[in-house]
Amino acid sequence: IAAAEARLLPLYAIAGDATPVVDEAVAGIEAAALRGIRMPSLNHQTVRGGESGAMEALSSARTLPMMDALRLVTVRDCQDAPVDWWNALLAYAAEPSPSAVLVVTGLGFPRASPKDGAWPDRLRKAAGERGRVAVFSSADVAPLEFAVTRAKAAGKVLGHEAARLLVEISGMDIRVLAGEVDKLVLYVGDAPAIDEAAVTDVSSQLAVGVIWDLTTAVARRDRRGALGAVARLLDGGDDPRRMLSMLVWQWREILRYAELVRAGQSDALIGRAVKLRPELQRAIRPRVGKDLPGASVVLGRLARAWAEMNGHKAGDQRVLEALVLELTTPA
Repeated sequence: IAAAEARLLPLYAIAGDATPVVDEAVAGIEAAALRGIRMPSLNHQTVRGGESGAMEALSSARTLPMMDALRLVTVRDCQDAPVDWWNALLAYAAEPSPSAVLVVTGLGFPRASPKDGAWPDRLRKAAGERGRVAVFSSADVAPLEFAVTRAKAAGKVLGHEAARLLVEISGMDIRVLAGEVDKLVLYVGDAPAIDEAAVTDVSSQLAVGVIWDLTTAVARRDRRGALGAVARLLDGGDDPRRMLSMLVWQWREILRYAELVRAGQSDALIGRAVKLRPELQRAIRPRVGKDLPGASVVLGRLARAWAEMNGHKAGDQRVLEALVLELTTPA
């Protein structure tokens, strides 16, 4: 959205249940805004719609940037914001700050009022050319085209037949497809294309189930269970690189789950936002805010393991086993 415009606008309201599309659009807007901010620690604020700070964020957007040209304010989970906040946003949209970019995003807008109409239309009318309002529904996204486009954005070619096979195996839910494409991108490594063989490998349901067992054991710091899952996968001829790519994807979901739990989000919203098995959620929740490692620690260690595999192909199994040992070491 931002890339298609000559300049950033003061207001963007991007929402809908097509979360991968919404997230990609918001990430592009934020990246474009941050390129014009020299001191993001002072001029970039993120709050959630259900938090008390959401109303203050609108005031913050009206505050002049600190020693900078632009201020970026992002309000996530806008569906949780109260009606008073939406009315305040409507007033802001009519007269937004020219020195700020306010991004509002989430699963959707409030229900339409019989008297006033749909909220997206009300915001468009109030903002005029000063803002962009977009609603992305999963029903409007073609799964096959979405998978091809997401792979292309990651620098990979996903051919028509491979994409068709992926949709047949994974289903039409674009949130699931987004995760599957991300796993495939990791799995093929430096290869420029994702072929049908890769799709078949990564979509092996039996192996996927055991990898979920592995991730659950790691989340519980159950070293014996984790190493047992690794042994079962290796005995079945699974590739350590594929196992690592699955771990990366699942841990990203775990970290997102933990973030939502810390934010006090409802179980219903969390269930829509992340793709984790119930037993894994039960294993993680008691550790949130206690000994569950942060994103920088986990993703940093996974990235190092991936680099070690690429540098020492003969030692893929040893690298994977060392990673499991490290992640299951008591805090």
